[in-house]
This record gives sequence, structure tokens and C-alpha cells, in this order.
Amino acid sequence: MDAKSIHQPQGYALELRDRAGTGTESVSLPSCPAPVPKRGACVTIWRAGPVGTGPAPDAGFWKRRFLLLSLALVLALLACYQAGLATEGLEYGAPVAPGYPSPCSYEMSESESGGRVCEPPPGMGRTSSSEQEEQVKEGGSAVEGGSTTTTATATTTATATTTVPQYFKTSLELWAGPTATGKAPFMAQTRTFEGARCRDRPVQMLSRHGSRYPTTGSDVANFGDRIDEARETGKLRFKEALEFMNKWAYGLGTEILVSKGRQELFDSGVLHAYMYSRRYNPNSKIIARTTTQDRILKSAEYFMAGLFGLEWTRDATIEVIIEGSGFNNSLAGDNNCPSAHKVRSGLEDATIWIEQHLQNATDRLAAMVEGLDWTIEDTYAAQTMCPYETVAYGYSRSLPMTVGYYGGSSFGSPTGRAINVTLDNNTATFPLSQSLYFDFTHDTNIIAVLTAFGLNQFSGKLDPNSHSGEHNFTVSHLTPFRARLDIEIIRTPQPLAADRQAYLEGAETRYVHFVLNQRLIPLGWSHPECDASRADGWCELGAFLKVQEKMEALSRYDEACFGEVSLNPYRRVEGGAPA
Repeated sequence: MDAKSIHQPQGYALELRDRAGTGTESVSLPSCPAPVPKRGACVTIWRAGPVGTGPAPDAGFWKRRFLLLSLALVLALLACYQAGLATEGLEYGAPVAPGYPSPCSYEMSESESGGRVCEPPPGMGRTSSSEQEEQVKEGGSAVEGGSTTTTATATTTATATTTVPQYFKTSLELWAGPTATGKAPFMAQTRTFEGARCRDRPVQMLSRHGSRYPTTGSDVANFGDRIDEARETGKLRFKEALEFMNKWAYGLGTEILVSKGRQELFDSGVLHAYMYSRRYNPNSKIIARTTTQDRILKSAEYFMAGLFGLEWTRDATIEVIIEGSGFNNSLAGDNNCPSAHKVRSGLEDATIWIEQHLQNATDRLAAMVEGLDWTIEDTYAAQTMCPYETVAYGYSRSLPMTVGYYGGSSFGSPTGRAINVTLDNNTATFPLSQSLYFDFTHDTNIIAVLTAFGLNQFSGKLDPNSHSGEHNFTVSHLTPFRARLDIEIIRTPQPLAADRQAYLEGAETRYVHFVLNQRLIPLGWSHPECDASRADGWCELGAFLKVQEKMEALSRYDEACFGEVSLNPYRRVEGGAPA
């Protein structure tokens, strides 16, 4: 394990899992991180991935205020130092600055030198940060299949007084005024004929992260490098419609959420609060799951802030699962499926599509460029640049891929149905008693889940040589930034007629309802057992579960992920499994 430290504030749980990931052992690790300003607001995340930040949307604004901000920062640091708040490297047994609130939830005692030290719980000796790392590396015990799972949890609470003036404190909320909470909203409450109500049961959400910067090594980043290299020759010149490129420079960051992405997930949390808040039991604390990738973790945090408010750690614990090669992670399934990284399903066909449909645009743009051999890849990259700059800066002057996704993660891929569920069979990390479940993942994982459920309304080959006509597989509709799949379980007192106008004879009935980006997925379109004539797209839960019994066999997981598969089977694969 290449971890440097574990700084886990209240409301977080960190999971360490091996490749197989069957079974779980839970160990409590004392948390005594570097002091944090409030409510454990600082988290050191393992394997966060690239986190480059691009320039601010309005760089001039910040330049004009740089001196003032710098001066304010210096004064603030001086004030903190004088108040005794400057501390560093707190470990077990390390003195805590007088008057500073301890970030440790354990007892404080006097050291021989007179300073206060953080005491670990009874039965657990003081441990240095390096020893803690070693414990985590070697922690856990062997379980079936030789796999090991370690869950590290920690909480931080202030147990000492502070010298910070009260008027700088935002916790405790002294003189807050009336704070009574009203009745929770429930816009998703199902109503049928004549206002009849159904009893809505658990809701499971699978969400993509919000808008982000491009990924490492992306087309747009390479395009920026090409422009820089050509500019160094002194011969690069753009004209006519591309004249703005003479002053253009690539300035995007890498992979982390942009401002709009943070807002998107916060708004998604607010939306789900209005839709499902009444399903939440305020006397309980839910577990939400995410990965260590920075944009996925931050998306979970902003969502929780929108759902519960800034004090969300009182209502939810975020389970952080390591995303990296060799680690079992249901929310990043391709890491558990070696063939997923070898197969290039659809890539060749996507290239054919690009070369055919962007050739005229490439010829037109190349005539506006001197000092650079403008290629069709440049046209594609410039076209792709537009949405990234728009979400990063608020606008873009760049030029305003479905085939690749279809062949890479859906029915056109031999690994399309290959979903690992070994982390979902442990009630400690996936409790079955919740009414709300929230998972945060990647777009490819959402598409793979739709494929694994056998929703073949999204199947049908996309011809790279011509427009495929009407089809349901459009990536911008399925998995845009902040995409979310909500699966609702609904209970009616009697079977509900397909036209929703009356109850039929019979006992209480449960239905499953799929909602993708607030649009229903008619389950009967893919599974005749679900009745395609239903106006609401629901499926009787028993019938749906019966259909799903055969899906695991259809995926042929071992063969798809660990067997020999063609590197480009796009034209031979139809069902999301090996041909």
C-alpha cells in the first residue's frame, strides 16, 4: 500500500480491499491527524488521481486582488501563530498546542514535559504514523479465497477548549434563533388514480461525478501541446474564423471537478432531498459509497451537503473505496476485469466515424491555419474542447462519442455485462436496512449497469459509415456529467392496472421503477415479462427479479474478464458478452 497517512474526519470510512474482495474484516484505527479547523474538514485521500487545476475563469479579477489577499493571509497566519494555533505533525504521544482543540476523540493527558498528549483507547498502545501505515498494509485477516478486506474508520471530535474568539466560530450556533425543522418533502410520493397513494420503499441512486477537467492524456490536452509547439517556431498563424486562436492558449486543469461540477452535485442532492427526504429516518445514519478518485469523492461530499446541509456528517457516513489497479471496487469495475483494458471494442469504428464525418470540416479549417499541419484529430480535439472550456470558464470560442462508448462499455463490448458484485454482499459495507442508498461512480459504470440489467432497448449496432437513424443509445442523454440512475421500489395495496386507472383484484404488490436523469426507463421495452403496455414503465418486482436470475450467466464473467477475447469484436458482439 502506498499510503502516506490516514486522516479520516468524522463522517468518513476508508475501505482497503484486495483484488478478490470477498468478506470483510473491520478494524478500528485511532485517528489523531494534524489539527483541522472545524468538524474534521480535512481529508488525506489515497490514490486520488491527477488533480491539476486550471486558471480561474476570470484571472484578471484575482490578479487585481492578489496583494490584498496575500496581506490578509500573512496577517491571519501571524494571528494564528500568536494564538498558539500553529501546529505540525500530530501523532500519538505528540504534544498538542495549548488551547487548541484536539482532533482526537480519545482522552487527553499531561505529558512529562507538561504538554497535553493524545491518548489512544484502552488496549491500543501509542502508535506512530509510520507504524499505523504498516498496520494498515498488513491489517485484516485471511478470509475465503485468500482475500483480505480492511475497513479503517475514524472520528474526530473537539474535546478541549479553544482560544479562538466566539464570534469566529460557526459551530454550536450560539444565538442562532429558532431552528425547528418542518415536515420533510416527498415529491416522489407515488399517486395513482383519484389521488390514491402507494407506499414507496427504498431508493437506490447511482450517480456520475459532476463536470470536470479533461482526463490525463486526453485529445484536448494533446491538442494544446501541439499548438504550443507550433507557436514556438514563430510561424503559426490563424486567420478568418480561427483568428481568435492567435491569442488562445490551453489552460485547463486535470480531472478534478470544476465549479459547475460542484454545483451540479450539490443541486442533485437538493433535488433528492425534495424527492425522497421523507424516506430518510433521522434517527439513523446512512452509508453512501464512493471511490478515492478526487472527483468522485468530492461529488459525494457536495451531494451530501445538498441533501442534508453542511452538517451532513451527522446523517451520513461516506464509505471511500480505493480505486486503483489490484483493488476490488464495484464502483470502478474495469479495475477488476483485465480484459476491459485490453479490448478496444468500438475504437476502430469510432475512428471510421470521425474520419468520415469530420473530413469536410478538417479541410475547411486547415485552410485557415499556417505553420501547422491541421489534421482530422485536431478537428475532433477542437470540437471536444468546447464543452470542457464551457464548464470550466463559462464560455468557449472553440468549435461547437457515442460509437466508442457503445463498443467500450455496453452491448457492443464483450465485457459490457461484466459487473463485480463481491463488495455488495457484506452488510457492514452495504447495509440492507437503509431506505436511501447513494453510490458515486463513472459514466462507463452506469452504462455497464444498464447493460448488465439486460436493458436491450439501448442495444442495436451503430453503423460507423452512416447515420443509424432512430436509436436510444445517445451518450449525452444517458451519462452526461452528473448523470444519475434512480431505482425505486414501490408498494401498492393491490395490483395496479397498466393504465394506472384502477386497482385489480389481488394482494399487496411491489414494483420496480427505473428513472435515468429524471426520465423513466420503460422496463417492458426490454423484458416482455414486465408488460410493455404499462403507462408508468414499472415492472412487478417478482417478475423483474426472475428475469435477472439469468443475467449473470449471460455475462460469462470469467470468460469475458479473464479469457481470450478479440481486441476489436465490435461487429460481432451484440449482447455485451463474448461472441
